[in-house]
Order: sequence, then C-alpha cells, then structure tokens
Amino acid sequence: MSHILLLTLSTFDDTQGGVEMWADHLKTALVKGKHRVTHWSLSTAIDRFRNADGKNAVPPIIDSLQRETGTVVLKPELVWWMNQQFNRIDLTPFDLVIGNSDELYGFDRRGKRTVSVFHGCYKGCGSHTEDLLYASVYNDIQVLSSMGARYVFVSENSRAEFASNFGASDDVINEWTVIPNGVDTRKFRPMKDKKQLRKKFNLRDDKVVALYIGHRTKSKGFDIWVDLTKREYSTDINFWAPGNVPHDMLPEMFNAVDYLVFPSEYEGCPYTVLEAMSCGTPVIMTPTGFASGMKDGQTEFGFIKSDWKRFNPIWYKTTGMDPRQWVMDNGFTLNRFATDWDKFVKGVVDNE
Repeated sequence: MSHILLLTLSTFDDTQGGVEMWADHLKTALVKGKHRVTHWSLSTAIDRFRNADGKNAVPPIIDSLQRETGTVVLKPELVWWMNQQFNRIDLTPFDLVIGNSDELYGFDRRGKRTVSVFHGCYKGCGSHTEDLLYASVYNDIQVLSSMGARYVFVSENSRAEFASNFGASDDVINEWTVIPNGVDTRKFRPMKDKKQLRKKFNLRDDKVVALYIGHRTKSKGFDIWVDLTKREYSTDINFWAPGNVPHDMLPEMFNAVDYLVFPSEYEGCPYTVLEAMSCGTPVIMTPTGFASGMKDGQTEFGFIKSDWKRFNPIWYKTTGMDPRQWVMDNGFTLNRFATDWDKFVKGVVDNE
C-alpha cells in the first residue's frame, strides 16, 4: 500500500471550486485503490503552525484573508509562504507527492517522487484573465515548480497547449499523462419533476430557462452573459444566474433549466459542464477544454458557440441529443477517473 502526500492551496470545504473538487475525488479514488492519503492545504498549515516561533508564524495578511474568505487570492508570495510550511513536513513516510503545478512553487521535494497536475496553462489563459502580470508570473512558476516531476494534465487540450507553448519534443510529450476529470453520475442524474423544480426555484414554466453557474469574472465569460440578458429577446427567456450556491443544490438546478450557458473563454476540464450534461441538460459553450477544436454548431451534448454576438437560446433545439450518454460514452465518470489514477500511481511507485 502506497502512502501519498497530496498538497493543495485550498480544500473543497473552503471554496467548493473545481480544482478543490478534483482533490476530493482524487483522495476518494486513491483510498479506493488501497492507497493511504495525507492531504495538506493552506488551512492545514495555518492550523498546524499558528503558534509556531515568529519566523514561521502565520503572516497577518494570510491569517486575515483566511478568516474572512475561507481561502486566499492565489499570489506568488502567499503560495511561497504556504510551501515553506509544507517544507516542514517530514516526507520520510511518503512514497509519492502529488500537487498542482503552480502550488508546488518553493516546495523542496527532498528527492521524493513528485507528480505535478495541470488543470490549465497560464500562458493559454493570459489573454483572458483580468491580471496579465498575474498570468505571466504564474506561467513561469508553473514551469519552474514542475521541473523534474511527472506531469498529469486534465485534458488533451491542456497537454497540447503546454507542449506548444514550451516547444516540447514528441518524446517528452509522450511521457506526459492525460487523466480527465470525472463526474459523479449517481449524484448528477436526470430527474422527472422539472415542473416542481421550477416552482421550487421560482422559475416560470412557460419560458426558456438559461442558467449561468460560475465566478462573475471576464475569464469565465460573465461579461458575455450580462450582454445576453440585455438583448431584445431577453423578455422571452428567463436568464438565471443564482451566484454561489451549495454544490449539493446543483443537480436540482440543472434539472430545472433548459440549458446551461457556459461562455468561459478558457478551461481545462470543467466540472460544471460535465455535471449539467450528466443530468441530461444540454450545454451551450465555447470551444474550450475538452471541447477545444470543436466547430460551431450542434453536438451530441449541446452546442458549440465561439461567436456570442449572434445568439438566441430559443433557436436551439435539442432533438436527438443525449448529453448524459455522451458523458458515459466518453468516459467522464468517477469510476474511470479512479481506475486511471490508481493505475498511474501504482506505475510510478512500482517502476521508479
């Protein structure tokens, strides 16, 4: 049985974000594969070292941000501090360290085998982020912190983009593993009581309902969403953007609507899209993440839309679509995710 150290900035309880959900899914998958997992996050470091000597005590800015928001803004100095605390962990019991690419910044591996996981590429999302300097800095951090580690990407697109950006040879690329995210298809499933669900969420039953779930930032396409709600046809459509909601509410919300509108400009392997599809809800999305390279138009799971200037959800007909079946057929399930990660970890631990 392997003992794995998992390092992340936040936990799912902190943020309910996609990367944090990936970490939860990974822990479950590894335990299922008979591995032992120890998970450290910034919260762990703060709790463990809050009363340490002054040199290693929690800086006030980090402590205050942690208390107020449950997480921190991902800034280089904060990640560096976090990993100085991670460097105090005794690595002797561990067979393998797994961490997100940028969050290994400043981490001293001390000869331990390490896996760096890429949920996206900062160089790729740099033109979409609100902070270009942030993207540029983290682009370098992503590379430097991952040197000497085994690479895992959450989508073929992320791997190809990273290889293109940094001129990797085919021999190097072939050593990089792709393990896409998986959705809990038992939790996210079709429900029959759409009318009752609409009543629960105060949604009109005689209108097309389009849902936006995600951060209200430009990189997630929220500016596009706002523009859509201002157009002439908006009185015929119920545009619903409920903001931050408990993750457990999402299955009912996806089942209550006609479409998930996902105009995000850059993604790796977005859980929100896969969860909606697993509920049988069509998705109208930009060609990003696993949909990168797909042409505009109808697909088996919804619609690809790269130009949002000409858009009206009423035009989109879902005849013949089966988004849930597409998820299953293409392996975006937790069972496949668990099998792939178990096989990968055993291969790294046993063969190196």
